[in-house]
Amino acid sequence: MLKRHVEFDSSFCQSGAYVNSGFACSLFSDELKQSSGWHTCKAYLQDDYLNYYLEWTAGTPPATASFNLCIINPANPKFSKHIHNIRNFIHQIERKLKIRPTRLYEVANIPLWMTKKKTTAYMLNASKIWAISPVMVSLYSLAARTGSVHNSRRSFKETIVRICRDPNVEIYHAYDRQYWQNGAFGLSHFIKYGVQNVFGTDPKKNWTNEISGCIHGLGISEYSNHTYINSRLVQKWTDGLKYPAIKVDYRNGIKNYKFPIL
Repeated sequence: MLKRHVEFDSSFCQSGAYVNSGFACSLFSDELKQSSGWHTCKAYLQDDYLNYYLEWTAGTPPATASFNLCIINPANPKFSKHIHNIRNFIHQIERKLKIRPTRLYEVANIPLWMTKKKTTAYMLNASKIWAISPVMVSLYSLAARTGSVHNSRRSFKETIVRICRDPNVEIYHAYDRQYWQNGAFGLSHFIKYGVQNVFGTDPKKNWTNEISGCIHGLGISEYSNHTYINSRLVQKWTDGLKYPAIKVDYRNGIKNYKFPIL
């Protein structure tokens, strides 16, 4: 695997639950400079992009020519063995969405605190289409977070169905099962209609003050089940999205769950 040097920002906190408990990720700029802290919650990645487009924060901006996400998992000693499964899972989804495949690099210059935790960092360099809206940022980070349970010899749909059905699948966060139970409907919608037909091509029209009050409710799960449609912008995003009422169950799974074909 190719290695890349990146520029970490020492001002971002390097300890605490988000780097001790498991999977964490951070946004990087087009020049591979760290532009956000380490997050375990994908909603905070949405915050970072919204803050950038609304000019609420200074500092290094997240990438706009691409989507750069650095991922670590200090709690999983097998993380490096699973990284190719994560890449394959994302690649299969990108192929269906007609998005250029993510490039994967091992970070060559990890900081001392990562070395002490015996972890490795990886840079996911993805298409800028993944940053076109909060929903897409959420979908990508969910795929990256759950891709470790994927088997490269199987389809991404099989992996999603297995996560949704089987409570014994050891995903990073139990709620990720619920996120996929809902979120697969949104993903199927994008496969059918095309991401840019849903969100357009200009991110500035999607990252607006209109959604600032419900930004944490605009992840792929909430989008898919129409949790928030309190703005004309979100109503436009959900136009034609079909979501039959299902009873999600993140603890026990949904035994007869099938990947939605719209």
